[in-house]
Amino acid sequence: MKVFQFALLLTVFVSVFADSTFDAVMPLPTKLQVSGSAKTISRPLSITISSPDADKVRSSASMWTKIAFPGPSTKGDVTGLKIVLDDGYIVAVDHTTDESYSTFLNGNTIEIHAKNHVGMSRAFASLADVADYSYGSYEATIPSGLLITDSPRYGWRGVLVDTARHYLGPLTVKKILVGMALSKLNVMHWHFEDAQSWSVHMPSQPKLDGGAWVPSALMTDLDVSEVVDFATKLGIAVVPEVDIPGHGAIWGHADPAFTADCGAHMDRNINNIPVSPASSKIIPAIQGVTADLANMFPTKYTHLGGDEVETICYDKDATVAAWLKKQGIRSSQVPEYFVRNVMPTVLQQGRTPVFWEEMFARLTAAEHKQSIFEVWSDRAKLAEIVSTGSNAILASPWYLDKQIPDQPTAYLWIDTWKAMYAQDPTDQIPAAHQANILGGEAAMWAETVDEDTVDGRMWPRILAPAERLWSAQSVTDTDSAEARMNVKRCVLVRAGVHSSPIRPSAPCVVPPSVPVWK
Repeated sequence: MKVFQFALLLTVFVSVFADSTFDAVMPLPTKLQVSGSAKTISRPLSITISSPDADKVRSSASMWTKIAFPGPSTKGDVTGLKIVLDDGYIVAVDHTTDESYSTFLNGNTIEIHAKNHVGMSRAFASLADVADYSYGSYEATIPSGLLITDSPRYGWRGVLVDTARHYLGPLTVKKILVGMALSKLNVMHWHFEDAQSWSVHMPSQPKLDGGAWVPSALMTDLDVSEVVDFATKLGIAVVPEVDIPGHGAIWGHADPAFTADCGAHMDRNINNIPVSPASSKIIPAIQGVTADLANMFPTKYTHLGGDEVETICYDKDATVAAWLKKQGIRSSQVPEYFVRNVMPTVLQQGRTPVFWEEMFARLTAAEHKQSIFEVWSDRAKLAEIVSTGSNAILASPWYLDKQIPDQPTAYLWIDTWKAMYAQDPTDQIPAAHQANILGGEAAMWAETVDEDTVDGRMWPRILAPAERLWSAQSVTDTDSAEARMNVKRCVLVRAGVHSSPIRPSAPCVVPPSVPVWK
């Protein structure tokens, strides 16, 4: 029996229990104690709720029991589940939400104590890791002396999900959300539109529906509502992005005048086409879309993009060039024009605007304080932004579409998680500025993935940034991480998330069940 030592963070009391238990949990909790003999878990469990919003909490907990302990009905030693929450159900999860929890086995009852259902969700994610499965019988067991106490290092632990480059439908997005929840990730950054397609219906701009790849590659209002409700049950915020003014070709479906004519420059890359400022209708159209997003997503954030704006296109478009002359501004100032006209609307909608890093250099110090900046290209940008007291999230080391994010060293695909695991948000950041790092995001750009391939590209590699953002800074042992990642892979597979393996291993025990995302 192999027991990994986790340097003051993990205390394991070894008794009669499967080896896999001692390789769990991932992300590594603040404190994990395991002792006593294995107890079988009944399915379903009898749930007792002590919490405000008890019906909503019960609905979330019931779904979570199917994720954490999947399989057919069985009678076991553990028959009850007691949930005690101080604040009940949180609709608008944000980076300040208290996600702490404790969970333990009290006689024949699993107890979960937390401030809210978000912390409860994190407890279930840990319980799923600790549960051990037997081949053939499909019995799930947990140790009688289980105790986990835990809270995250960072409040923003996100994943960018791109449904524009390849369409990912509602079921696939829900499956991703289940994988995120099991990985203790709490923000789905939804990149639903780009130059190639528009994948979510906007009530204020129905002509944008024509920007879908095909009519069936478009989420309806009901689809979005179901995705958001599902995410909320799992303790995940969904943050929508409307990227302006770059990557704007798709706006031409609403009105051809909404996009700039880049001439030959356009032919090299459709991503070069920006939104045109010359149309008097474009600002109201964008403001209408942000209003749609405020109605559709109960989040405290709206991502406004701002990256990779090819301002040279504005000089090549005669209509825009004339508009620039009339306004008395240069083409390089057009991104600021858009932000200054849209940002106040987003603030009035009660949302904090999030921008890609390029907008930091274009905004004033006062606007910096009202915003969050996402660093995607260069870690030096993170140091620059937080040195001013502005808030930032880090994405550059965790681009899942890349083989070797932010690293010169060559890795095989199977090992790229190690490069991601080595990246800490505070590297080369003075202690005085570290509080302005809200967390980070892994980015699953979808140029080369679709519904058939996205699971294996995301998991288990995404567990590397998930642990880096949840667990203590001192948790850096890749041998320990690999062992726990191997266990977590089977937890994901049991939940219907088709994670790739990272090393030779026995087949996962997968009891017959219908995943909750279906």
